[in-house]
Amino acid sequence: MPSEAVNKALAQLEQSRDGSLSGIVIDGLDFSGEDLSGIKLSGLHARHARFRRTAVKRAAIEDSDLEGADFEFANLENAAFFDCVLPEANFSNANLTGGSINASSCENSRFDGADLANAQLRGSFLDGCSFKNAQMAGVDALKATFRGADLTGANLSGANLQGADFTNARLNGVNWKGSNIRDAKFDAPKRPY
Repeated sequence: MPSEAVNKALAQLEQSRDGSLSGIVIDGLDFSGEDLSGIKLSGLHARHARFRRTAVKRAAIEDSDLEGADFEFANLENAAFFDCVLPEANFSNANLTGGSINASSCENSRFDGADLANAQLRGSFLDGCSFKNAQMAGVDALKATFRGADLTGANLSGANLQGADFTNARLNGVNWKGSNIRDAKFDAPKRPY
C-alpha cells in the first residue's frame, strides 16, 4: 500500500497529464508498479526514486534531476527525457523502445538488457554506463559520448552513431551491422570497420 507521501505525489503527477507541471519533488519515493503514462513534467526532483516495473509510456520529462532513480523493468516506451540529470540511474531490463534520452547527463547509469530499439540518445553523456546485452538496433546516438562504457554484447545494428565517442569503451561482441560510425571516435585497435 502506497504511503501518504506517495499518494500525494501520485495526485500531483496525475494532474500533469492535462498540462506540464514543474517543480515537483519526489526524492526517494517508491512508485514501483504504478501507471505514470502520459505525465508531462519540467523541473522534476526524483533523486533515488523507485519506478521499478512502472508504466511511464509517452511521458515527457525535461530539465529534471533523476540521479540514482531506479527504472528497472519499467515500461518507458515512447517516453522522452530532455536535458535531464540521470547519473547512476538504473534502466536495466527496461523497455525504452521509441523513446529518447536527449541532451542528458547519464554517467555511470545501467542499461543492461534494456530494449532501446529505435530510441534516441542524441548528444547525451553516457560515460561509464553499462549497456551489456542491450538491444539498441536503430538507436540514434548522434554525437553521444560512451567513454569508458561497457557495451559488451550490445546490438547496435542499423544505429546512427555519427560523431559518437567510444574512447576506452568495452566493445566485445557488439553487433555493428549497418551502423553509421562516420566521425565516431574509437581507440585505434577497436574501430569495428
